[in-house]
This record gives sequence, structure tokens and C-alpha cells, in this order.
Amino acid sequence: MTSDYNMIGELYLEMDDLLKAEGYFKQSAKLAEEINSLPESASAHYNLGLLYKKQGRKNMARECWRKAQEIYRSLDPAKYQEIRAQLLELDGMGTAILVK
Repeated sequence: MTSDYNMIGELYLEMDDLLKAEGYFKQSAKLAEEINSLPESASAHYNLGLLYKKQGRKNMARECWRKAQEIYRSLDPAKYQEIRAQLLELDGMGTAILVK
């Protein structure tokens, strides 16, 4: 169910129905944490970060992406680096300084 909520949230995000997208992402994150599903929790927090960035809520986007990044550090190093780049971009630092 967590991935279903997340996918529905992604659909609403693409349709620009941000309120519904946020609700589904939050449901996904909550359920993922209840059942201790790290991949689903990371995905939900990543998507919440995308939503908040789209809304111009940088601090909320940063918070969600950092949660996702912590989880992806051990699960998916490539996704970890992707989020790292997005965080740097969000902070206005750009990706030119990425050396790792």
C-alpha cells in the first residue's frame, strides 16, 4: 500500500494537484515508517521534497530530501548522490563543486 500511495501522489504531482499529492505522499511516508519499509520511506520523502520545491518551500524540501538521503546512503548510492546534487542546487551552490 505504501508504494500505491506514493504512485498516486506522483500522479497528482504530475497533474499539478499539489494538495492531493501531498496527502498521498504523507500517507505513504507514515505507513512506510509504521512497517519499517526503508525504501518506501525514502521514496515518499524524496517525492515530498519535489513537491515542496515546486511550491517554493525550500526548507521543507531540504528537510524531506535529507531524510531520503540518509536512507539512500546505504540502500542506493546513486540515488544518494542524485539527492546530494539536488540539495546543493537548492542551496544555490550548483553542481559544479560536486567531487566525490
